[in-house]
Amino acid sequence: MENQEINLLEEKIDRLLAYCEALKSEREELKARLREREESIETLRSQVARYEDDREAIRSRINGLLSKIGDIDDGNGGVETAFNELTPPAEGRLSVD
Repeated sequence: MENQEINLLEEKIDRLLAYCEALKSEREELKARLREREESIETLRSQVARYEDDREAIRSRINGLLSKIGDIDDGNGGVETAFNELTPPAEGRLSVD
């Protein structure tokens, strides 16, 4: 009888050790996946920061252009006058009838 009990205990211990090994393996896989995710998150954070910088640079350039347009508008009769000065008069153009 004692031999059967020892055999049963040995089987349970073997199963427990196998289960522990499976858990260790799963833990290592999860650690690797977590590292990959963290690297991915850091890459995305860097991209977002670059996009924000680009957006700010674009915003600054647009504000500069709007300021230039405002300067033209405040000058001699507005934007239309400045534009018309750059456009040749209609009578100077050739027309196709």
